[in-house]
Amino acid sequence: MKHRMVNILREISFRVRSAMASPDRRPHMRLLHQSEFYDVETTEQINFLHRHGSVHYFERNAIWLVTGFEAAVKELTDGATFSPRDIEEYQLFDTHAVIIRAEGDRHAMINKLITDAFLIYKDESYLQQMRNRLQSQMAVFETAGSVDLKQSFTDPLATYAFCLLVGFNAKDTETIVARFHDGNVLAFLDWFMSFMETISITEYDLSSAASLLGSIQGSLLNGLITEAEARDILKITLVASTETVSSTFQRIFEVLLQNDEQRERLRKQESIRAKFIDEIVRVHPPSRWLKRKTVVDTEISGVHIPAGSTLVVDIRAANRDPGIFEHPASINLDGHRHRNLAFGSGQHKCLGMGIARIQARLFLDHFLDKVDGFELEEIRWMRPRNITIISTDRMKIRRVSSSAEDRPSRCPFHRFTS
Repeated sequence: MKHRMVNILREISFRVRSAMASPDRRPHMRLLHQSEFYDVETTEQINFLHRHGSVHYFERNAIWLVTGFEAAVKELTDGATFSPRDIEEYQLFDTHAVIIRAEGDRHAMINKLITDAFLIYKDESYLQQMRNRLQSQMAVFETAGSVDLKQSFTDPLATYAFCLLVGFNAKDTETIVARFHDGNVLAFLDWFMSFMETISITEYDLSSAASLLGSIQGSLLNGLITEAEARDILKITLVASTETVSSTFQRIFEVLLQNDEQRERLRKQESIRAKFIDEIVRVHPPSRWLKRKTVVDTEISGVHIPAGSTLVVDIRAANRDPGIFEHPASINLDGHRHRNLAFGSGQHKCLGMGIARIQARLFLDHFLDKVDGFELEEIRWMRPRNITIISTDRMKIRRVSSSAEDRPSRCPFHRFTS
């Protein structure tokens, strides 16, 4: 009875606030009261929230959604006020609090371990191996009439890049790449951790000493990390460097297959390719949300946030803040180049952003010469829930006739599937 009375009083309070609100505020309050933050999908919804502030409380989730760019930067860079340590979803991947949930000196030490390993992207041997793999996988364009690029191209390529970064030998690399094809991230993650149990990290015969496993081996032998922490590092790196990279490759495919003019500009102007990649991840960030909890009472953009509250940065919304970006919802190759939050910000920003950009650039350079003669047949972007990475369930392209009369009409496709 007491619980029911509390709910009734809350409902009365909400109705009173709605009645007192100005007419243009009422739809906003109804949205926050009746919807979940997961439901914010379309450009129109994002624009609607931007018009009503930078921070929004979704009652059904008991979550504050941060959509403004400057508000998001404040949350991500102020580690003393906003902490990722007690976020349940992060505990799944970072059980021993080594990266996502780590703080202080421990976090700095492991960050350096990983960052040093990621400098492999500056090594010419690594770059040449990536070019060779790209070239061999591009053969699918020579023979395919219709192909699922996620299964046949972007997932295998991203997984190969991960194996190269970690330092797996050729045999284990092909085993891991083949296993990733089923598309079930959590099932693959379970398999990968079981696979890692079968090998000794400290005795593993590396393909390259300048690799993540090489750094981990040294840290284990020096007593800086434990075996359990080492496996967490590999687990997080796996998810971060396969799904996100594959998703970025898929976006590049989608955008260029649908925009002939942009494709031609990129062919002719190599100098704008880096900006194109930045704009791809700004408008279509592969990871949708970043969560934090407030350690103390605080204020963001004039809104009071109590201690113990859960906040979610909507990266896509922040990257489309009209107060920061020109033409915020479209890829803009002519405007001022502004930093974005696709790779996060602050001490927990993505450590692999340098290598991710290099991989995307290598892919773009190879892809531009192969895309002609193909069009999208079907693409379905999955709506994320607990895992925030946005990826496709299916991405099919087909070869089209060079004759306009013989070319089949473009099939309509659903952007999202539930």
